[in-house]
Amino acid sequence: MGWVNVHLNVHLNSAPALAQARGMMELAVLELTRGEILTRIEKSAKQRGLLYSAPELVRAYRDGRLDETVADVVALAALLPDDDPLFVRP
Repeated sequence: MGWVNVHLNVHLNSAPALAQARGMMELAVLELTRGEILTRIEKSAKQRGLLYSAPELVRAYRDGRLDETVADVVALAALLPDDDPLFVRP
């Protein structure tokens, strides 16, 4: 699989930098492989005490068995193409 580009806006947080930038933001690009995305989903689930694989977590959320407290974790899955095996039901 190829790389997924994730664009994050990083705000400058020092007063002089803010005064100089006058509200401008710096753009950072984070590249994640499919495997890295799945690993991040599963690590985030474990940190919340959920023992789900990435596909199980996505299915449980979409089926309404998990609430919005994991929406940020599931959002990582949206970085994958729609035809990714993660979205295929067993």
